[in-house]
Amino acid sequence: MMRLVLLVAAACAVYADSFGVPFLFDDRSAIVSNLRIRELWPGPFTSARPIVDLTLAANYAVGGLHVVGYHLVNLALHVGCGLLLYDLARRTLRATGTAPGHEARVAWWAALVFLVHPLQTEAVTYVSSRSEVLRALWYLATLDLALLGETDAARRTTWWALAIVTCALGMATKPAMVSAPIAVWWLFRCTAEPDEPSVSFADDRVHGPRRVPALRRPFGVGVAATWLVLAALVAWVETPGAGLDIGIGSLDYLRTELGVTWHYLRLLVWPANQTIEYDWPLATRWLTPPVVVPALGWIVVLAMLVGLRRARRDAAAFWLGLALLALAPSSSIVPIADLVFEHRMYLPLAGFAVLAALAGEGLARRAPRSVAVAAVIAVVTLGVATIERNRLWHDPVTLWEDALAKAPSKPRIFRNLISAYEERGDRANAARIAARETAVFESVHRARPHDPEAMSALADAYARGGRIDEALPLLVAAVQRAPSDALVRAAYGSLLLEIGRAEEAVSQLEMAQALAGGQRDWLGRDLLRTISTNLGWAYASVGRESDAIGVLRQAAAHDDVEALNNLGSILARTGQWSEALRVLERAHERDPDDPNVESNLGWVCANLGRLDEARQLLELAIVKQPQEPSAHGNLGWVRLRAGDPAAALTAFAAAQALEPANAWIATMQGIAHARLGEWPVAIAAFQRAMSLTSESDLARENLARAERRELPLLPEPEP
Repeated sequence: MMRLVLLVAAACAVYADSFGVPFLFDDRSAIVSNLRIRELWPGPFTSARPIVDLTLAANYAVGGLHVVGYHLVNLALHVGCGLLLYDLARRTLRATGTAPGHEARVAWWAALVFLVHPLQTEAVTYVSSRSEVLRALWYLATLDLALLGETDAARRTTWWALAIVTCALGMATKPAMVSAPIAVWWLFRCTAEPDEPSVSFADDRVHGPRRVPALRRPFGVGVAATWLVLAALVAWVETPGAGLDIGIGSLDYLRTELGVTWHYLRLLVWPANQTIEYDWPLATRWLTPPVVVPALGWIVVLAMLVGLRRARRDAAAFWLGLALLALAPSSSIVPIADLVFEHRMYLPLAGFAVLAALAGEGLARRAPRSVAVAAVIAVVTLGVATIERNRLWHDPVTLWEDALAKAPSKPRIFRNLISAYEERGDRANAARIAARETAVFESVHRARPHDPEAMSALADAYARGGRIDEALPLLVAAVQRAPSDALVRAAYGSLLLEIGRAEEAVSQLEMAQALAGGQRDWLGRDLLRTISTNLGWAYASVGRESDAIGVLRQAAAHDDVEALNNLGSILARTGQWSEALRVLERAHERDPDDPNVESNLGWVCANLGRLDEARQLLELAIVKQPQEPSAHGNLGWVRLRAGDPAAALTAFAAAQALEPANAWIATMQGIAHARLGEWPVAIAAFQRAMSLTSESDLARENLARAERRELPLLPEPEP
């Protein structure tokens, strides 16, 4: 019991600092914007990973979007995996006669390494990687229950029935569970007694009370039948799990993963330079050193596996085979969008941890004290590295700066780092990173001048830097070279919308929407929501408000915060204030920290006469996003309506400093000065507003009233 307590304590110690890590990266789409987890039924069961979504739904039911609860569950699952590993390792060592008398010690050290290794942080600390931890839990439970059924004759049927259930739960958790039935077969092969070397599911021979091979056939059929669960989810659920259908060939992916997997092994031994995002090149040819060298290495590993099995080193053979089986689904021939993710080593690390513990046990026979000291130092070092790695996850800026230092040409890193700085309100550093991004993508474009992806990336960087005239021809060329690329066409349509060519934007975004609608992976779904949001704005810009509202309703169907925010804004523009309020309140509930939502909700509350709420929301939005002129302007308008023109002028001055050429703000300043009886200043402000636009009827009318010393008209706030 003390061993188990120490394992739990060690895991809690190294992950105690993870509870404050915010939602990051894919957490936005998997949790914050995931409508399926808002209810326990039926939402999670419409997902390709229903068990994962069910646990997230349970989190949401208990604590909403408070991140601590999600981290607590992830840690509890991680501890559960460690305890299962301890039990399974102990039983396999006993069943194979390995390390007699020391099985528990070897298993304990293996579980300890598994629990505190820094390579596990991405799976445990990053909430969206819960699927990997859950997969490992069901995988290890299936094997442990299968072995219990082999050794416990009295309750064999019960254990094996439970093993089938856990295997099915794993299939409903993540497709990488696909190798579990093979792992069960491998377990039986490696734990077979010497007098039954050909043991298999179909073996009907009986060799004493320890085994009842006659039951293996129905058990084997039951375990294999769990593949039907996975097949049904892939075939019937509309949107399968992340990363499939990405246009990478199986052989290209296999060649690439040969090197990637050796990188994983290096991180096992020396976990330095970990990162959330890699920029690993795709291997397109066989006869190159980055492919040939790791391929030869894996041939040696497979030869070792065969040698261990023939030498009846069954425990080592089982755990090495298990590590390979656990890694194969994500790192062999089935292409996944991201070539490298550290969380894919979560379960394989269990196998390698047992192998390391077995090696340590062998060395301990010769130098027990030296090995014990080395083991303690190694575990403490791993634990400290895990604590340090967890600290990095606390701050999105620090996390993405670290990633950029290790992969300086990855577009997604630049985008996430710029967003992190912007969310912090640090526009100077966001601009610095954007300038660096532009320089990098200019270099990439020079090296690959006809690559649509390189063109699109550079155009995006130019557009965000205000270099529209340079971005537009790049996107035109990219669309010509890749007319069926939804992402490229969406970028082109969005840029057209930004520069006021709304009719053309509608055409391009409609085509992009049709192309993205055929993509069934999560990347396609996110892209479709983004396209629909922009298309809604494009429709509104050409006067098609009903179409805009319709497409934005679809985009907001899964409670996407940006789509809800935009829908609420357009509803308000069309005078549907009550519905706009409901939509924006839902967006605010989904993400109470989004300043854009707070600003729009404040605007709607102001128009509905809820001035106190409006003021509080707008002040919060300004604290979080002090560089947004419309929030300052709307706050000034609210203060005017509340009868405080002096305070309103402070807000209008901040808005004018950010957007000097805004005629509406100049008009508001004139109204505030007029309310204070400062007629000459008011007249100058109205005249300035009229000089900024030829369509300022409000400024013209208020100028006439000011010249007659009449109180001005107060218009609607700036949307």
